[in-house]
Amino acid sequence: MTSNNKVKVKSGRKYYWFWLLPLGAVVLVAGLVWWSMPPSGKAVFVSFDDVAGLKAQRANVMYKGVEVGKVAAVRLDESNSKAMLELQVHEQVMNLMVESTEFWIVQPQIGSMGVEGIQTLVSGPYITFKPGEGQPARVFQGRNGPPVLEQEGLRFKLRSERRYGISVGDDLLYKQVPVGKIYAYELNSDDVVFHAQIDRPYQPLLRDNSVFWEESGLEFDASLLGISVSAAPLMSMLKGGVSFATPDTPSKEAKPGQLFELSADREDEWLQWQPGISLPGRLVSSEGKSAEIQKAQSWMPNSSAKNKDQ
Repeated sequence: MTSNNKVKVKSGRKYYWFWLLPLGAVVLVAGLVWWSMPPSGKAVFVSFDDVAGLKAQRANVMYKGVEVGKVAAVRLDESNSKAMLELQVHEQVMNLMVESTEFWIVQPQIGSMGVEGIQTLVSGPYITFKPGEGQPARVFQGRNGPPVLEQEGLRFKLRSERRYGISVGDDLLYKQVPVGKIYAYELNSDDVVFHAQIDRPYQPLLRDNSVFWEESGLEFDASLLGISVSAAPLMSMLKGGVSFATPDTPSKEAKPGQLFELSADREDEWLQWQPGISLPGRLVSSEGKSAEIQKAQSWMPNSSAKNKDQ
């Protein structure tokens, strides 16, 4: 046999990648099927006036920063007047689905401590809730925003000639520290009445002779020495709010439902008042939430060790 008659054998290694094409297609189809399957969990239905662009299968249900479900479907209700969300909620938190549980959509908004929910600019809006009490439930009416009142306190009223820039959810401020909320207002033929609450730890600050003013915008003062400009805190300028002060000689503590007058402007002397009212020591976090100093310190790292050393 001559060298010309030798059998030539070609290696199949060059063609192995052809087998990867069908394998990749199978993996892709399996992934699409898995992604399109409804998320596991129990169905809960929540209706909203507007769902702010929530997408089914993309928006999460969050509780205390933990994902506990998904938005399975978005559609209109039978009357076409509201948007209905079908949520698939993990079995673990179904015990929190009771009659007074409140749901709302988290999206960017201006709060007393800055822009809240800013992370949703990247992740998109999501659903969260505040557990309530009562019998188990599966159908809920969603809120337009988070609950305004998160603490107990003393509720009272403020009467004003007009609404100014004040809205529900605006802060009640004392020395520019949030101590309560405006939770409602009503329009009368002659005035506007705001419903406010001062949180329980700060109730001693509110007295019969306390004064209130609208806290927002710029203030100009012209005199022979020139023009001076003073501005409220940036968040108050953007969001609005109500401030109050109590004189150096405070009168009796305010009563529930008491009516006060709301001024459009403040007097300079109001800012100088120092009533000397004792309050329990409190720490205010970066989120604007306060806690008694002793309780806050008990949760600080190594606090027990420090106490032992002392």
